[in-house]
Amino acid sequence: MNTKNHFFVTFYILLSMHLSCNIACLQAQNPMQDVIYLNDGSILRGRITERHTDSLLKVQIDGGSIFALNPSDIDSIKEEKRFQNSRNTLPGYYNQTGFTIVTGGDQSYPYYRDPLYVSFYSVHGYRFSDRIMTGGGAAMDLNSYLLLQFFADLRWEALKQSASPFAYVQGGYGLPLRPAGFNYVKETKGGLMWSAGAGMRFYFRRQGSFLLSMGYKKTEINEIVLYPLASEQKFHYIFNRLCLNFGLGF
Repeated sequence: MNTKNHFFVTFYILLSMHLSCNIACLQAQNPMQDVIYLNDGSILRGRITERHTDSLLKVQIDGGSIFALNPSDIDSIKEEKRFQNSRNTLPGYYNQTGFTIVTGGDQSYPYYRDPLYVSFYSVHGYRFSDRIMTGGGAAMDLNSYLLLQFFADLRWEALKQSASPFAYVQGGYGLPLRPAGFNYVKETKGGLMWSAGAGMRFYFRRQGSFLLSMGYKKTEINEIVLYPLASEQKFHYIFNRLCLNFGLGF
């Protein structure tokens, strides 16, 4: 991947994270909503957009729909706290599964191998409280090495709302399932890996959530290469990766 393409990928990832954070900030800054109680017992929750004494009242409910109401049909109007989507805050099992768009290079030769690829992951663990979760997971990097990774996972959520920022850290070991395609590679061994990042978690109305995060991932690979008429040479690769993660949580 050349420098220009790498710039656009990085810009896209940063823009996605910025928009997600803005959504959460808007929700946090608007905890109140207008609640209209009608004479027939119906209740509308949203934001009053137009209000005149002797004409129709217009209210925009959550979801974007706008209702025009006759003042004679309205029993009362109050300002109340906005309803938050339900979310599981009880201790117990949790799961997150998704995929990652990965870009970067190795420390010695930037963008030398696999400058852009996809990884699939699944994390399983225990939620100790409404904010702290820990467990273990596995990931499969679909790169030249077909790297299988096992890692410990620790997560922390910042807010008790339907949209919450979160941070994570992971550490483990990666196992290459095949050589990178170089003819003279005698042996390929794995190495340590760790990852850290932050993102947003959006809880669904009933159950589950969508997660979007960006992070840094570092993996190590060891190779022994035997060239014709030459001695063995050992190579230690350190791959630095920028990751855009998409996932579903339960």
